[in-house]
Amino acid sequence: KFSTLRRRKTIDAPPPRIPFPIAAIKTLRPPPPLRPTSADQVPRKSSTREPVSRPARRIATKPMVHITSGSPLPRSDNSPASLRSAQHPRLKQIRWAQLEEQTRFIRFEADQRRVMHSRQSERERRVLEEYPQKVQATKDRHAETLSSMEHRHLSAEVDLERALEVERQACDTRLKHMQAYCNPRSNRMVTKQHYQQLEQQYHERSVIDNLHASRINVLREKQGKQLERMVGKQEAELKEMELQLAHDMQQSQSSLRSDEQILQHEFSERRKRLTLRWSLAEAIERKKIEKETGESYAPLPNIEWDDAQQSREENEEPADDQMARNARMAYDASRGNMF
Repeated sequence: KFSTLRRRKTIDAPPPRIPFPIAAIKTLRPPPPLRPTSADQVPRKSSTREPVSRPARRIATKPMVHITSGSPLPRSDNSPASLRSAQHPRLKQIRWAQLEEQTRFIRFEADQRRVMHSRQSERERRVLEEYPQKVQATKDRHAETLSSMEHRHLSAEVDLERALEVERQACDTRLKHMQAYCNPRSNRMVTKQHYQQLEQQYHERSVIDNLHASRINVLREKQGKQLERMVGKQEAELKEMELQLAHDMQQSQSSLRSDEQILQHEFSERRKRLTLRWSLAEAIERKKIEKETGESYAPLPNIEWDDAQQSREENEEPADDQMARNARMAYDASRGNMF
């Protein structure tokens, strides 16, 4: 390690000069470029090596095609006929018109699909909105039916109790008559048969209460079974309504898929016809230009169907689809409270 004083002396000391003669510096400099004289200039031969700037002159001699980024004609090759077709204004105008027609066609197809989905969504929304109302109306009708049935059951039970009360009174009356007839103070001729009849009346009077209770229980059991059958029938009706709703929704989706396939096939055929018509119109105009100019023109590249814009337009959810989706979510949320 160097000390601080020695380090300071070493840093502050200027570097020593190396004695170097000026003549040696001059000898190290590169010589100036040699310029050819008139005597040295000779005609170039094919075997001689070409200068570096020759490829630039060769590229410059070729015709350049200036196609802007918004040009409707994609360059497929660099043949003269293709370049002439790409640069001709009439062919450009035809291609611009075809591209505009393609854009209108894609928008029209997207509109048709949107209308179809909107109608299907409107039908589903209407069905989902009407279903709770139908269920509530059915439940009200079922409640009214059960109330009417209970009223009839109570009326039947009251009528039976009244009939049983009349029968009990008749039994009591017969028993009193037999008691009065068999009374020894009546001074009547009472036989053994009369006593048997009196005994029979006592027996009927003793079992009439149990008999009436049994008949009432039988009636109530019969009414309970009728009520159970009615409740089961009503629950089956509600279940059938739910299954019918699911079937209608599934049928609606199947109908939508079928309509989409039909629409897809129809527009596919329209695309083919439209592409053929474009090719025919371009070929006719190209033949006219060839007759006018006497030069050959290559066919224009085919127009590709880019469905990106159509997919974006189809993915936009219309208001009707949003309403139908909200109605479906509301139905799913309230489905547990319906039954």
